Amino acid sequence: MKLSAGTDLGHETFVNLSGYKKCVERICSRWEDFRAKREERLREGTRNGGNSPEKVAEDILSDLFTEVLDWSLGDLNHQVKFADMLLSKNFYKWLIVEAKRPGSLVGNRVAIDSALEQAWGYADKQKVKRVAVSDGEMLYAAERGTSGLRDRIYVSLRDEKPPLDLWWLSVFGIGKDRHYDGESMLASSFGIAESKDNEA
Repeated sequence: MKLSAGTDLGHETFVNLSGYKKCVERICSRWEDFRAKREERLREGTRNGGNSPEKVAEDILSDLFTEVLDWSLGDLNHQVKFADMLLSKNFYKWLIVEAKRPGSLVGNRVAIDSALEQAWGYADKQKVKRVAVSDGEMLYAAERGTSGLRDRIYVSLRDEKPPLDLWWLSVFGIGKDRHYDGESMLASSFGIAESKDNEA
């Protein structure tokens, strides 16, 4: 798979739109509560047997999409043709999400690539153009581009500072094109020099 990324070329187009501003305000106002709830989810997963590790990550992501972002619970579909989560709106399938055990993807490029391959397998069967992988600690999303896979976001869900790039996965932002030139987000996060034309 090819992975293209780099400098954001499309962000300036949207920052002045009311939908963008409203979503950013929502992310900022709800981020601290999300972080606290995420910690509780993680503790719940280790308490008295708790939920299965993947279920903990799914719950964290459900909180992220419905409480920090603007998706409704009805937009989240679980275990659709083996995909952990499918985000849809008005009968259109927007995003396949593959959830992994908390902490299993952070700092592990091989695990991320494996999760992406799995997610794309589900996405191809359901004709979905965008996928995301997460372990409840990080979230990476990509989409199909003409030259291969194209980065959408790579954010930490542990940071104190709200990651405004989450807007690209919001109801308002998910359909907007995001274009890059240069180094990929994944390569950058691992300190690897990787051009947009390299195989991922």
